[in-house]
Amino acid sequence: MGKRNNIKRLKILKKFIKPGTVGLEIGVFAADLTVSIFENIEGVKIYALDPWEVQKEYKGRLYGGGYDMNDIYETVKTKLKDRNVEIIRDYSDNVQNHIVEKLDWAYIDGNHSYKYVLNDLENTKLLLKEDGIIMCDDYGWVDKYSGGGVTKAVTEFCKKNKLKNTIIGNQAIIFLK
Repeated sequence: MGKRNNIKRLKILKKFIKPGTVGLEIGVFAADLTVSIFENIEGVKIYALDPWEVQKEYKGRLYGGGYDMNDIYETVKTKLKDRNVEIIRDYSDNVQNHIVEKLDWAYIDGNHSYKYVLNDLENTKLLLKEDGIIMCDDYGWVDKYSGGGVTKAVTEFCKKNKLKNTIIGNQAIIFLK
């Protein structure tokens, strides 16, 4: 992920991630955004969730086979050492086994295929406080695997749950209350 993109995202995220809050990041990859959040928002705690696993059916994506995911995982552990973070190497289907406290926010930037995004949204909603916020990266982005991707998943999730959302750049912000 490019540094310029992280700066843009961080500018948006700082409007919604308040100092001293607890959140979940799904799709950590190399933890560049995670580090930026720690460096720019005081006192946050982050649950950093990523399977760090190759998914060969998604050739051309970050996790489609071009990287050694074990090396990336080890690098992430080093980058986030001594931070208020719990690194979880798993999928969002199992996230409730790892997190017992209610969260203020979640940031979803995992697999951008429709079924995965919708699954991440549903799993995340269960962990958030009543007034929690879900932020999704890459709203509007599509590729041959996406099946409508983030945009379709966010639209359906909000409609089904009667939730309001707003789009800022390519970030979808969903308000639970």
